[in-house]
Amino acid sequence: MNSKADVILEIFEEKLGKHYGTSVIRESQVQMALDIGEFLESSKRIMIIEAPVGTGKSLGVLVPALVDRKYSIYNKRSLMYATATINLQGQLMGSEIPLLSSIGLVKYPIIAKGKTHYYCHYRLREQERGKEYSLFSPRDREVLENFYQTSKTGQRSELEGEYGFDIEDEKWKKVELPMNSNCRDCSLSMLCPTIAHRRRFKSPENDVVITNHDQLITSFLTAMDEESIYEPVLQTDMGIVVIDEAHEFLETFIGRLEKTFTISYLKKVEKYIDQDKHKWTKSIHELRKWIETNKENNEKADTGRYMLNDSVLATLKELNQIINDNLFRASLKKAEILDQLSSVLYRFTQTTKYTSWVSLENNMFHVVENNYKEVFRKMLNHIMKVNKVIFMSGTLTVNGDFSYIMNQWDIHPREAMTKILNCPFDYKNQALIYIPEGLGDPNKDEFIGKALEEVYNLLKVTGGRTLLLNTSKHHMDGIYTGIKDKLYDYGIPLYKQGESGVEKLTERFKETEESVLVGSGSFFSGFSIAGTSLTSVIINKLPFPAHNDPIVELISRGIDKNKIFNQVSYPMMVNKLDQAVGRLIRSIEDYGIVTILDERIYTASYGKKIQELLKGHGYILTRSWDEVKSFYVKKLEKGAEAEYKQYSRSSLIMGDQLCKPNKKVIQKEKHIQQKIEQKKGLYISRNITKTQTSFLTKVCRDNEFMIILKGSTELVFKEVCSILYLKDLQVKEIMRDFPYRNDTEKEELSKYLELKGTGRTVEIVHAERMGEKKTKIIKKEQREFLKGLIENEGLNISIERIANNAYISVYKELYNKWKDTQLQYLRKYFPYQDEEEKRELSTYHGGERKRVYPLCVKLGCDGTCSEEQHGKITQYLVDTYKATRVLYMEAKEVHRIQIEPIEILDHAEFRPDELLQTV
Repeated sequence: MNSKADVILEIFEEKLGKHYGTSVIRESQVQMALDIGEFLESSKRIMIIEAPVGTGKSLGVLVPALVDRKYSIYNKRSLMYATATINLQGQLMGSEIPLLSSIGLVKYPIIAKGKTHYYCHYRLREQERGKEYSLFSPRDREVLENFYQTSKTGQRSELEGEYGFDIEDEKWKKVELPMNSNCRDCSLSMLCPTIAHRRRFKSPENDVVITNHDQLITSFLTAMDEESIYEPVLQTDMGIVVIDEAHEFLETFIGRLEKTFTISYLKKVEKYIDQDKHKWTKSIHELRKWIETNKENNEKADTGRYMLNDSVLATLKELNQIINDNLFRASLKKAEILDQLSSVLYRFTQTTKYTSWVSLENNMFHVVENNYKEVFRKMLNHIMKVNKVIFMSGTLTVNGDFSYIMNQWDIHPREAMTKILNCPFDYKNQALIYIPEGLGDPNKDEFIGKALEEVYNLLKVTGGRTLLLNTSKHHMDGIYTGIKDKLYDYGIPLYKQGESGVEKLTERFKETEESVLVGSGSFFSGFSIAGTSLTSVIINKLPFPAHNDPIVELISRGIDKNKIFNQVSYPMMVNKLDQAVGRLIRSIEDYGIVTILDERIYTASYGKKIQELLKGHGYILTRSWDEVKSFYVKKLEKGAEAEYKQYSRSSLIMGDQLCKPNKKVIQKEKHIQQKIEQKKGLYISRNITKTQTSFLTKVCRDNEFMIILKGSTELVFKEVCSILYLKDLQVKEIMRDFPYRNDTEKEELSKYLELKGTGRTVEIVHAERMGEKKTKIIKKEQREFLKGLIENEGLNISIERIANNAYISVYKELYNKWKDTQLQYLRKYFPYQDEEEKRELSTYHGGERKRVYPLCVKLGCDGTCSEEQHGKITQYLVDTYKATRVLYMEAKEVHRIQIEPIEILDHAEFRPDELLQTV
């Protein structure tokens, strides 16, 4: 074994099978891993992979990416893995990551969810002043108080999992971390588990960060904004960015470009309006009335998005004019608020540059720029500067063609590596797709009543075990209400999206085998339940986007109206349908029925294409109820009756770059051989152990000297003995209890207790240690490395001629500007000339931080600056940092705190405001 390809093959052919207790190897998964490994060795920056359900794409990308990290000599890339669904994030952290950790590929993983998945205790405390406090019982408040005091992460999933407290969406929305939160100024920040966890998102030790599309996009957009004083929430230069469930990525991106406001916000701003207040109030009333009318007219719509008409746009223009008239008289604080709202409202009036709509569900108005593709491409270019990008999903092509998705992402075919993998499942034997007759148009009022009869029959046959997927809240509520009583009579548990968090619902459904789950968008993808807990998926209708959906209108700009259906609507539907159908079969042992309650598959002009698409995957389609029953009965008796394609290494395609001999892989093999030889009684020096390091640390401290305690045991042991001799100390006595690994190591190292066997005298050792070291001129690759770091971070320094001096000057500048992530990067990836230079420079620490005395409001004061509040801050500084002096100095309405010793200000909590990252 001498290449990365060998390592990858060993993991899939031996280690994974041993972990899962199976001899089955999925050829498509191994091929995917090899393809990605080759991509990481290539000069290409983008890879797009369609990996059907069952490929095992999570491990297919994680294994080669982490092998690349472990065995790359200089370019040690870490991994950011972004998903569209919270379900997949939980699955990765609960299953794949522990496995990879057990085989030594992952050390420091972290899950970085979006803000709304974290608890905000301040919001619960705020509820005490409002009528909504009654939503929370005394028991609720007790549990949440305890969660705030003892939680590790502040995540909703932790609250519902480890604390066993189910909280429905209505309550959670009252205590979730707001999108516009400013946690650093919160009076509860010192003990907040949410803040503590989210601060670790950018820790330099993270080797895998699992996040979501939204947070990834926001971080890169922030990094692109040169005028922003904030840093991204996530580290944007990890090296490898994986975008899973990539079919949803663009729509999420468009959502991040949006500017929004709500009716309730307009009402709050009313207090800042002095001129034309009557007009302002009347306009708000007209907007609210218009929304209510549209809610009544669109109760059954598949989307909550509704385009704005000319009347509404005129009203928004009038509101904008009222704001502008009031700006001239407003105080500085009021003017800032009004000016921000004015810039948002102005966009709604520019219909040629922006697309706008209202979300009927939450009365929120949205506006987004029409040139979103240009911004998307700029962001993609920014990502590619320092990262390799891998887009992957089970549904990225239409009939094997990437053209649709690459056109949407503005990616030229020549700049991306593409791959379509074969599905490993035997759908012909494992599944049946049933399209009932006689249900009619799913958009008609009578549809739900007819559909319920089919649903009842299916639930009787399968005994529950069903996921019901709906394209609208109207259908979801109608189906849920229609089956609720009957399932209660049958003793079958019924769950509905919104009753608790998605992760908790998924866990319940999986553990309660006969249960039924009714859901919508969140469950169309990322929901994976293998086994007999899920043997039936029912889809209420073909998931076409609404004909007046503003997002479709935006994506369709510039396309001939006659071509929009074929180029936009149909591909969007096909991708979502593929995702929905793919929820059923998740392993080779699975079986079941997919029911699509939409006979347009047989009656519409495009129906034939859908039939061919499903048959092309290997499914058998039927409209016969008798065939459905006989199929299911047979599966109950005989199981899936399917097998994976026989694995053969000779069938794999392996790239030349991945198969090249790798120095670190070969070293690992030598290390394994060393272990074998050690077992035979031969001595080979190995890296120093933690126990040995602890012992020698004490020796150094007790005898008032310090050396770098890294490297081989022999090297460090010899150096400690040499210094003890120089100090005329009793070496044998001091080193008597050294924790040797075994007798062989003890016998070999004992020669240094008398400084024998080295061929050197104490005088020679002393001369070597005290003599001047030969200066090393900086190498070209070192200069290029430092040059790139200086340019990326905007440092105003030049690169010195001597390697050590150049490294130290850059280090000091980064340290001064609190760029700790970049310091870690410098230590890890600087191309040291040899092991000696690495030992010296990688442990260097020096320089001074930029220090600013903090404002009292940054440490919990609410601005009233009472003695009580300042007393709490003083006590906090004394208890936490052992402050010897705390003095409050007046500074613009609040106080600035002088803290001594001044070195306390070197802690991250006191980083100057202009260098702060957002939480």
